Amino acid sequence: MRISYISQSTVPSRSANSIHVMKMCQAFARNGHEVRLLAMDDVAGREPGVEDAYDFHGVERSFDLVHLPVPRVRGGNALYGLLSGLRAGRSAPDLVYARHLAGCFFAARRGLPVVLEVHHPWDDRRRGEAWMFRKIAASKCLRRLVVITHALKAYHEERYPELVGKIRVAPDGADPVGDDVHAVVLQNAGERLQVGYVGHLYAGKGMEVVSELARKCPWADFHVVGGKDEDRARWQARCADTRNLTFHGHVAPNDVVRYMLALDVALLPNQPFVGVGASGARDIGPWTSPLKAFEYFAARRAIIASDLPVLREILRHESNALLCAPRDIEDWVRSLERLRDDPALRARLGQAGLDAFRKSYTWQARAENVLRD
Repeated sequence: MRISYISQSTVPSRSANSIHVMKMCQAFARNGHEVRLLAMDDVAGREPGVEDAYDFHGVERSFDLVHLPVPRVRGGNALYGLLSGLRAGRSAPDLVYARHLAGCFFAARRGLPVVLEVHHPWDDRRRGEAWMFRKIAASKCLRRLVVITHALKAYHEERYPELVGKIRVAPDGADPVGDDVHAVVLQNAGERLQVGYVGHLYAGKGMEVVSELARKCPWADFHVVGGKDEDRARWQARCADTRNLTFHGHVAPNDVVRYMLALDVALLPNQPFVGVGASGARDIGPWTSPLKAFEYFAARRAIIASDLPVLREILRHESNALLCAPRDIEDWVRSLERLRDDPALRARLGQAGLDAFRKSYTWQARAENVLRD
């Protein structure tokens, strides 16, 4: 099948969105499809100093990557959607797979079969976007709406009855860890418990939990991998007196797993409100399917995570993770002490996560799932 993938991503970049679309295009290609990825040509948003986007994201050069300009005018996002919708049709695709609403809208207007993937509800306050989504939902060209959680499916079925029976739940995924991938060497590995968080540091991702947990557990070493430079600098200043907390900064996506492999315990401290967007006002907390959960699974790490409904869709307390009240630090301390004192429990949780990953959460399994009739 020839697939044109319309994204809202700047490639290469540190964003989860960019990682997601690059991994999905690789997975489609591995499953035998001919894939062309359309990405935003946003020089300001690209990761500086990166010459090879495929190598940076740790993917094979198995699909075409095309950069399209984003007009620097009012309504530029919609114009990018028009350009990407037109460009997607040039190769006479069998399917347009879209992570960009306007691009999907214009591709459907051309009569092309489309699949739209969404990771949050469309804000009714953005009237243009809400209007486009309603048009797509009612379009005969829409083959399927892909969402990342059952919570998102329920939301859309309630708001858009015409989508009932056309929604596919596909949580995020990860790649298997190859036998040739080795852990980074941490200074006190084997002597002290190595605990880590991998991901962004913006509001609601749980850095408050990580910092407080490090202060209350001086017997463990804590590692934070990732985050924008400005966010990391702010947290480093706030945690300057916490000697057992190390910030490793940004790590290229294809190297992140080496840090995960070095951990004894991986943290997923999402809060009920996770703010994204330029102002941080868009809340994705009730809908999110964190990439890191599946990467922790693939690395066979024992996980401590926030006990939130959306995370319980993939995490099971005492089965493949330990779940804690999101802001109850003493609960997190008790869980970490359990894992410190019980290596067998760490091993059991890690293996259960790996088993779940191999069964359901590889990128290739996800790519097959979203296209299956």
